[in-house]
Amino acid sequence: MCDGVQATFRDAGHMLGSAGVLLELTERGRSIPLGFSGDIGRTEFPILRDPDVLRDLDVLLMESTYGDRLRGPREDSEEELAALVNRVAGSGGKMIIPAFAVGRTQVLVYVLHKLFDQGRIPNMPI
Repeated sequence: MCDGVQATFRDAGHMLGSAGVLLELTERGRSIPLGFSGDIGRTEFPILRDPDVLRDLDVLLMESTYGDRLRGPREDSEEELAALVNRVAGSGGKMIIPAFAVGRTQVLVYVLHKLFDQGRIPNMPI
């Protein structure tokens, strides 16, 4: 606890448990809103809540890995993944998917199970 500083954690929607921080700094009667966040997640993404975006800030400090890229609709990604899995399975191959990011890995496993449950890919070990 610190006089003149109030911290509020906001869901970043990037991975389970991720948060952005709104710091409200008050000095000599003046309030300065400062935000800090790592990556912010996409809206309408499976298993994750939409991000509670930090707004109306004087200062924003942020890390971004994929901020320079545009993304297509999530449904297109699912279709591409299903087509790839079916092509590899049809040829008797195996897939190795390097997944370095926890949040992406969580969603990938979820989508693979969803595609299987919908009968869009064959039963394969994950």
